Amino acid sequence: MRKIDMIALISGIAGAVLGMGVSPWFFILTAAAIYVLPLLRLFKILNDADEFELDAMKNGALLSFAISGSFMFSYLVYSQIKEVPSDFSGIMYFLIIVQAFAFYMFKYYHYWMSRKAGRIILGIELLFWGIFVILSAESFG
Repeated sequence: MRKIDMIALISGIAGAVLGMGVSPWFFILTAAAIYVLPLLRLFKILNDADEFELDAMKNGALLSFAISGSFMFSYLVYSQIKEVPSDFSGIMYFLIIVQAFAFYMFKYYHYWMSRKAGRIILGIELLFWGIFVILSAESFG
């Protein structure tokens, strides 16, 4: 793992924890950690990825777009059929989490092409959801 990727990972986790506990403005740090490096690599501003890694990122972006778009469409249809309370911020949190995890899951699975990648991603996702649930319980309890 590159140093810049490690810094982004630590910054993203710190931003999520501080965003849930201190101020929502720290979510900007998480968003930067999730989206800035892939965008810089895809637009060839940051030129540290080979063609195989760029291809994996493009496939991950396409699949995460399809998954998050499907979720938004199905929620729109569901909200028209059944009247549901509008919890826009909760839906957006969920959508961002689904989109980010789908991108990284498909990117790393395509890049590593192994079950090891799936286990690592599943472990990170479970860790994140565990932290999210604990911090949510603390802030609402």
